Amino acid sequence: IKGGADFYLNEKNTLTLSGEYGFWGFNLEMDANNFEYTDPVSSDIYKNSISILDIGGNWINGSVIFDHDFKKDHDLVTTFTYSTWDGTNSTDVDERDTDDQWMNPITLFHYKSNRNDVNNDIRFKTDYTQPIGNKSKIEAGLQVRYFTLNSLYSLDNMDLETNDWVEDPEFRNDMDFLRIINSAYATFSSNFKGIQYQIGLRGEY
Repeated sequence: IKGGADFYLNEKNTLTLSGEYGFWGFNLEMDANNFEYTDPVSSDIYKNSISILDIGGNWINGSVIFDHDFKKDHDLVTTFTYSTWDGTNSTDVDERDTDDQWMNPITLFHYKSNRNDVNNDIRFKTDYTQPIGNKSKIEAGLQVRYFTLNSLYSLDNMDLETNDWVEDPEFRNDMDFLRIINSAYATFSSNFKGIQYQIGLRGEY
């Protein structure tokens, strides 16, 4: 789902709004028969495993753009964008002993893992352009990016006697991540006797 609108406030100012929402994901099931043996000692082991991978989540993107025109090719564009992802990545694995025809399975172990990720990405930037004469122009701008990620991971094992899921605390992992990037640039470009050139500076921290 997406939508947007342009608002022409006056001859020199334009406001643009846009946004979109969606779901992305897939489910995959893998059924495998395994045969293990040792040599020279004779030991044949037959196993069957069923693995289910399920990945999916919701995402949102939105932006606000304000464009101010001082005059032809002389403008200031300010942009604010926001995007987020809220999704899960889960795996279910059931491994079983079988006979030599991979029949009559007996569960050896059964576990499932789950990771939930929520990230938010916020960006603010502004770009300024001013022509100088007919052949030259200066450009300058700055951007601030604020990114967060919260990730929760857990692993559960099935108690084969009670068929209850029991979380394994050794594999519990929670993470909070924050990144802030500030950047700025300035350039001068021109044309000298048919030769185009550009010089500039850029920095970020």
